[in-house]
Amino acid sequence: RILFAAAVLTAVFLLRREQVEPVRASLILFLVVLIFLPGIGRQYFVWPIALGALSGGPGYLVYSVIATGALVSVSGLAPGLPHLPGWYGVWWACLLWLLLELRALGRARRPA
Repeated sequence: RILFAAAVLTAVFLLRREQVEPVRASLILFLVVLIFLPGIGRQYFVWPIALGALSGGPGYLVYSVIATGALVSVSGLAPGLPHLPGWYGVWWACLLWLLLELRALGRARRPA
């Protein structure tokens, strides 16, 4: 729990300093929350999709595909498809998307 609180507070502090637009800041903060959350529920998988739909990008595509596969897998709708990702797939997709967003912020910060 201490690691979770430290990660969220660090993200809030850094995003405030960077002057990121509110939608992107919310998305990044929620990705940090999902990565460091001590427990996970299926309902949490939807929030990054809702926020990512406003900006799009490769991270949004990868996360949407992985989260959909995980939801299908966890719900038992496709018992004959054992290769679908579980909750761990969503975690890795969150991590990839967060790294892509941070990379985009770093590029936007550099002078042309």
